[in-house]
Amino acid sequence: MKLASKFALLIVSACAVSFLCASSCAATEAKKQQQMAELTPEQIANMTPEEVAQYYARRSRLRAEQRRRQEEEVAESSSGGFFSKVHSVEKRERLGNVNERLKDDASNTPLAEPRPAPKRIPPRTRFRHLQLVTENTGFPDFMSITNTQYIVTGAAGFIGSAVVWGLNRRGIDDILIVDHLGESEKWKNLRALRYADYMEKDDFFRELAANGLPSNVKAVIHLGACSSTTQLDASYLVHNNFEYTKLLATLCAARGVRFIYASSAATYGAGECGYSDALDGIPALRPLNMYGYSKQMFDLWAIRNGMVNAIAGMKFTNVFGPNERHKGPMRSMVCRAFEQIRDTGTVKLFKSCRTEYADGEQKRDFVYVKDIVDMILFLLDRPDLCGIYNAGSGLAETWNELVSAVFDAMEKPRRIEYIDMPEILRGKYQYYTCADMTKLRSAGFTGGRTPLAEAVADYVRGYLLPDKYLGDESSN
Repeated sequence: MKLASKFALLIVSACAVSFLCASSCAATEAKKQQQMAELTPEQIANMTPEEVAQYYARRSRLRAEQRRRQEEEVAESSSGGFFSKVHSVEKRERLGNVNERLKDDASNTPLAEPRPAPKRIPPRTRFRHLQLVTENTGFPDFMSITNTQYIVTGAAGFIGSAVVWGLNRRGIDDILIVDHLGESEKWKNLRALRYADYMEKDDFFRELAANGLPSNVKAVIHLGACSSTTQLDASYLVHNNFEYTKLLATLCAARGVRFIYASSAATYGAGECGYSDALDGIPALRPLNMYGYSKQMFDLWAIRNGMVNAIAGMKFTNVFGPNERHKGPMRSMVCRAFEQIRDTGTVKLFKSCRTEYADGEQKRDFVYVKDIVDMILFLLDRPDLCGIYNAGSGLAETWNELVSAVFDAMEKPRRIEYIDMPEILRGKYQYYTCADMTKLRSAGFTGGRTPLAEAVADYVRGYLLPDKYLGDESSN
């Protein structure tokens, strides 16, 4: 009976200790959650750029720590947890006892040595292990050895890889390219390009939050984003398109580093407020989809906090050109029309749901990606130019004109079939876009606009038909 009482007392004591530990952990977690709480725009507006950078760095570290703990818990539970560890220890002890009993008489050595289980590194903590290695061996940290002068995010993507191509044509290759290659084929966009180093997006932003920008960086061209206009996960778009941009912009402004980022003409919505890039008109814009609003969120944040006076944003219209084939349903109509004509001889276009537009007569501002590169490099050369600029052709042309140019470039007869617009796009579809390019032209941009038929012919004959990418021209 006494033994049972002692055992019960021992169990109660253990539960009390566990409860106290859990309470302490909960209090610590609550404190971290409080530290990580989202500040309001008004609170951020009253902070210096250095304080804003520290806030985002602290929050990113706390989130990274939370993810690390969660992954370690998952790894432990998947391997059996505590009981699995006990079983492994017992197994090694039994193996040791067997070795003691089974000695080789001639050499007096054990027949087998117990081997400890290999240490598992969860996928998202591998970069941290690399950082610990550099700390323990005296090597410089990862970002300090990346002494590049240019950083391009989204650099394996469509416009990003075109910008790297444009820098290469200037003889610049000390570029850190940042992207998430995943399982897509956008890695093919990198094969003909020259650059100093590559980092995965998540690794880059964890390192950025912990250690800041590389010491020698002169400019950051931030083109990494989810550009899907049908993406329904608003939280993902906010994190990917808004949060990352805030962190990068703040760090660049604090260091005086040139920062150019991608906004979008999707912010203009149905065009009821026009297509002017004047800052005082931006708050009145009403995007039609969450992608457009995620871009609008940063534009508004930059204006409210005065950040717009230290950075440059670009509202891209309908861009087409080489290196977009990995984009799937988000490929330009030039690329999709080429594939449809090649495979069936016919192009399918959406019927119009508005009486003022005939089928295929909906108008967009189509612009060649090579022209976009010229605009970005112009702003790169002019760090004194800050604000938000339209980046398009300045002309509105119809879908019928666009696909007719593809037929002509392929030397095929024109055959167009009009199909019903998917329900998901109705009410979110832009029937007319035309960028007002006055602001960029007035700032001194004199680059030419490639006429639509000429741009389509260059794309189709120079890249799609021979299956080439930007940079392959130099190998001819």
